[in-house]
Amino acid sequence: MEDSNRYDYIGGGPGGNSVVEEKVMLPLKILWKSKNINSPYVSILLSEESAIAVSRNPPKNFTVNQKISSFDRASGKVRWEVVLDNMGGGLGGRMCLYQDTVILCDSSSSSVVALKDGHICWRTEGFTACSPIRHFAGEIIICAIGGVYFLNPATGAVVRQIEMDQGHSPSFTEEEVVVQTSGGFYNCYDRKTSELRWSINFGELGKCDTGVGTPARGSITCRSPLIHGGRIYAGSNGRIVAFDLEKGDILWMTKRMMQLREVLYRNGRLYGMADSCFRILEPETGEVLLERHHPDEGGGGNMPYMAGKIIFNNEKCIQAVDIETGEMVWSFADKRKTIGFTGQPVYLDGRLYTADTGGCLYCFETA
Repeated sequence: MEDSNRYDYIGGGPGGNSVVEEKVMLPLKILWKSKNINSPYVSILLSEESAIAVSRNPPKNFTVNQKISSFDRASGKVRWEVVLDNMGGGLGGRMCLYQDTVILCDSSSSSVVALKDGHICWRTEGFTACSPIRHFAGEIIICAIGGVYFLNPATGAVVRQIEMDQGHSPSFTEEEVVVQTSGGFYNCYDRKTSELRWSINFGELGKCDTGVGTPARGSITCRSPLIHGGRIYAGSNGRIVAFDLEKGDILWMTKRMMQLREVLYRNGRLYGMADSCFRILEPETGEVLLERHHPDEGGGGNMPYMAGKIIFNNEKCIQAVDIETGEMVWSFADKRKTIGFTGQPVYLDGRLYTADTGGCLYCFETA
């Protein structure tokens, strides 16, 4: 049984800018917790029956080992664990499901592991500085130095390649591939023919007129652009921009500096958290409909929607923000203040999965 005295349950105050001192009832219950003695989990993926988590061991002789663990979603019991050695720079935790396998990408290779028992089906090396891996329309897609690579999911063989110096943070539709480049460009390619449809220099586009507080030329703030309804929503140099997916035409750009690390589209609104501020934007015009400042901003990454709330993790706690008002509804933290929650939260079927910096994977049952 988990010791409830180890945790602080804090209720949100007016406007989400203050907290009450006494404990309040939290709509979360720790269903199970699994401890990894080596290092924190850095990524979580859910299948129908399993919770898959990746942990990264400390570097040794300039190489990094990553451990993939499969847990029973109902009980937290470990089903299997496998260690992948010599993982280059160890930028791992990038994975997706494909049929009955887990596809994992690190900074120098990609691997496919069987979902049932964890045996390694195949491994391909030779990639450098990989971005998060994607599976889309029967293909594995990797962005790395050299461009965008399309792999056969059964063998790992490169089927075709879109050449560029370096691509990262791709987004996809059935027909398009939108990729950020190291030079600050957004490029849109035909997914089947690899033909370049359009290109936008976001490094110049997002510059503020005054130059005050402007990030370095070419910097891009969004991890992956959001594609919805024939539009792309992305960030550049402190601006949020919407443009037409087909032609690349700029539809609107925010007039002042702001950032959204990850963007959630729901019920005709854009939601995001950055700069210690929760924001709601009108997707047609870019108008800021609501801003709520919070003393402890979310740590970026996934922003799962959960029963009228958006969940954030940061180095101190887990937070729930009301999706309509932007107010902080509740916060969950370890009393010792030495453990934060940086594993990207995932929500499915009434349960919230996340990881802390102490090496524990949590499954919360929600009310």
